[in-house]
Amino acid sequence: MKSIGMDVHSKQTAFQVVDEEGRIVDRGKVDTMAEALQAVVRRHGLNGVRVALEASTPAFWIRDALVSAGAEVQVTNPYKLRLIAESRQKTDENDAAILAELLRCGGLPRAVYVPPPAIRQLREQLSLRRQLIRIRTQVINGAKASMRRRGERYTARTFHTAISWKDQDKALSVVGPLQGLWRQVEEERLRIEKKLNKEWQNDSVIQRLQTIPGVGPIVAYTLVAALGEIDRFKSAEQVSSYAGMIPTERSSGEKVVRGSITHQGRSELCGAMVQAAWAVLRTKRPEAEGLQKRFYKLMFKRGSQIAIVAMARKLLTIAYQVWKSGTVFDGNRVGKQTKPMARGKDRARVACGADATA
Repeated sequence: MKSIGMDVHSKQTAFQVVDEEGRIVDRGKVDTMAEALQAVVRRHGLNGVRVALEASTPAFWIRDALVSAGAEVQVTNPYKLRLIAESRQKTDENDAAILAELLRCGGLPRAVYVPPPAIRQLREQLSLRRQLIRIRTQVINGAKASMRRRGERYTARTFHTAISWKDQDKALSVVGPLQGLWRQVEEERLRIEKKLNKEWQNDSVIQRLQTIPGVGPIVAYTLVAALGEIDRFKSAEQVSSYAGMIPTERSSGEKVVRGSITHQGRSELCGAMVQAAWAVLRTKRPEAEGLQKRFYKLMFKRGSQIAIVAMARKLLTIAYQVWKSGTVFDGNRVGKQTKPMARGKDRARVACGADATA
């Protein structure tokens, strides 16, 4: 069976084909189009062919195209490929050669998770929504900056709603064009949310996740989109690591130093859980009282920033357990500890939410 390494870019893809003995059979560049990539596979796939490529924006549709051409495809995490990252002669051709050789000898890191089409579509819709929110924020900030330059007053919620725009009669003479852009962006955001609600609101997992305080529809959608299939995670600790919400560690000998969270994970999931944590503090739901007490207890010891990250990770742990067990949120279990409280330097781990109890 031949092995093909592909270094994918937006316009062209470099590839190298090696046989079972490691001899180079073919190499070159083709356009990053389904037909051209499939042609490479079919040209060398008479006795079976394997393809390795790094995870990237177009990786999933390329994988689908190559699988339809009869190839076995492995999408690998680029951060795990130290041979490529540390290479002093880093070119597209060299990257493809390294991928092909690692695939041939079985040295590639574990393949990344390839979500089903429904989850990919959900991720795409949520990504578009986040882009619209970023544009809306820029519009609002631009309108407020214009008011500051003229010495006019505004509140924190000014330009956040259609009514607040109308209330700024004097400002509209200057920021009127921004109002039209804000309205257009807001209409598109609402359209995406309406579509998401129509397709996912009745999903049993989405409904159970929303029993958790602070978790609304968008946070629940983000959880499902990011995690995909909960059975691929063996523990809540793995989910937290996937979200980049575990503490960094620098250990040597008997010295153990833990710091802030790694942020090496799905940033949209981490951000959604932090937003959910702030929402818990604002809610008046009685079942959220235990979570609120945990936050304030830690806040007085370590500060609000560490406490909110701990709350976010706690919510992620609860979401994992609710999803995995098929149950709903039980506020009576929040205060229970299944492990003794960490002491000394290990408090930093607890401060970042490392306790995986529900």
